Amino acid sequence: MPAESIRAMELRGAVRRFLADELTAGTFEPRCDSWLSGHDPSFSARVAEKGWIGMTWPKAFGGGGHSYSDRYAVVEELLAAGAPVAAHWIADRQSGALLLRYGSDVQKGRYLGEIAAGRCFFAIGLSEPDAGSDLASVRTVAKHVPGGWLLNGTKVWTSHAHRSQFMIALVRTAPRQADRHLGLSQIIVDLGAKGVTVRPIALLSGALHFNEVVLQDAFMSDDMLLGQEGDGWRQVTSELAHERSGPERVLSTFPLLVELVRSIGSNPDALQSATVGRLIARLWALRSMSKDVAARLEAGDDPVVDAALVKDLGTRFEQIVVEYARVATDPTSASESFQRMYQASVSAAPGFTLRGGTTEILQGIVARAATTGRRRPHDETSRMISASADSVFGMERTDYMAEASSAGFLAADLDLWTAALVIEAASYHGVADNVCEAVMPEMDDAYQRIALLRAIQLSGAIQRTRDLSIQYTADRQQFGRPLREFQALQGHLAVICGEAAAASASVWDAVGAPSGGRIAAAKITTGTAAGVAAAIAHQVHGAIGITREYPLHRWTGRLWAWRDQGGREAEWASWLGRQICSSGAGQIWEITTSVDETYREARVG
Repeated sequence: MPAESIRAMELRGAVRRFLADELTAGTFEPRCDSWLSGHDPSFSARVAEKGWIGMTWPKAFGGGGHSYSDRYAVVEELLAAGAPVAAHWIADRQSGALLLRYGSDVQKGRYLGEIAAGRCFFAIGLSEPDAGSDLASVRTVAKHVPGGWLLNGTKVWTSHAHRSQFMIALVRTAPRQADRHLGLSQIIVDLGAKGVTVRPIALLSGALHFNEVVLQDAFMSDDMLLGQEGDGWRQVTSELAHERSGPERVLSTFPLLVELVRSIGSNPDALQSATVGRLIARLWALRSMSKDVAARLEAGDDPVVDAALVKDLGTRFEQIVVEYARVATDPTSASESFQRMYQASVSAAPGFTLRGGTTEILQGIVARAATTGRRRPHDETSRMISASADSVFGMERTDYMAEASSAGFLAADLDLWTAALVIEAASYHGVADNVCEAVMPEMDDAYQRIALLRAIQLSGAIQRTRDLSIQYTADRQQFGRPLREFQALQGHLAVICGEAAAASASVWDAVGAPSGGRIAAAKITTGTAAGVAAAIAHQVHGAIGITREYPLHRWTGRLWAWRDQGGREAEWASWLGRQICSSGAGQIWEITTSVDETYREARVG
């Protein structure tokens, strides 16, 4: 997890005070899925007055000139509180970013300041009837005429189009070619213009935020073309990283989790404590992954695959929260607040894994782009240590202990961060336990030490298991093409990639802030991931994978052993759940975000 700045931490405090005042005044009632269900322009206006819309945009265009980390802290706090941010959400999250990156100076001046002031709202015009997730098959056509464009076609699932002033639509401005991605452009649509009809579509709950937008000879002037004509596909794909990786892909049902803990109380039974522990562990790992993507976006990267992973894992987690809430308590006898959130979440949950890209589409993106090799740490020093460890352990040797000692990996004053880099590399390369145990520094709690050691080892071995699966399915031909080209296999590969990413995220959270709770979460996450990764790896390898003719067993055997050492997932989940419940529902978010400050001190201070 990237270190959070002091400024971001200060902003968290400011947002919490603002929300406390709003709750006291009774201006909103916390809800799940508030970034889509909580449409309140007056609340958005008050958020804008604080400077919390368009935070990362230049001040010249009405923005705040803040970092992505600052913005992330603010939107996380709003979502965790279940605040009604839907009115400005899409414009702030992605429409503004598109305008800033591709818009003309006129467009920037016309829209960005109004968005930042909470007065201008946008909808997304991508999906179309019958096209599903196949955006390249859009049939909405824009024909150039004197002074502008005539648009004809239909967009659907355009959230809050009936309450927004504008929509950025993906349209075809040139005849369809063999490469369907060519000839696409984006045009800003005035939703109040002649020829534009907006028809709300009721959800299962009866709520209205979906819409069908019909364009019939709708005229948009030349200055409504966004970016370059024919460059629409590239622009859209850059937009999707913002749409898929944010905290809203993890926190939509967080208010329900808080109410679940409140309903359970401070004395949970075995099922309840284990349920809460598993949910919290998963939440922390996904949050770390989401923050990492935000940091990479700020650095100018285009982390499409990592954003897809966050969205896939995050939205499935949000559905699990709803199901676990039902299993861990009786919704019919819980508090009125719990019942309200639970019922709303039950009807909304089927849509979590559809919006922003279906699970199948996302898993295809991940599987097709999957490459082998461990991801290097962010800072240069850590990358050098990791590369050095790979050079030591990546070759067949007779005495790894001697080589580790020669490289300085067994020094008495070795810090935990460096040790974790070395241990992960050793485990990835299949080095024996005794080397890793010798590298691991002593800790005050011996049981936590062995739990964290095994979690680090599990992370390294899971990554190697993933890489063996990726390589095998790329090399192995079936029915005349590589296995990884089959959708069923792509689903398997995406799951193992996701579990590896979650395991790694939880480990580095624990290493950066080695508290009992974070170590417990790391052991829960890596232990669970180990079982999933081993099962999938053997499935995709087929018969060769269950023989000693192939090296897979060297890592899956370790996964099966290490997940049961240093405490099993169920043991740590029960312990963590009891700690969370005894702290109280009101402290869950405080505990969740407290690692940011500890991490900052460990890595920056």
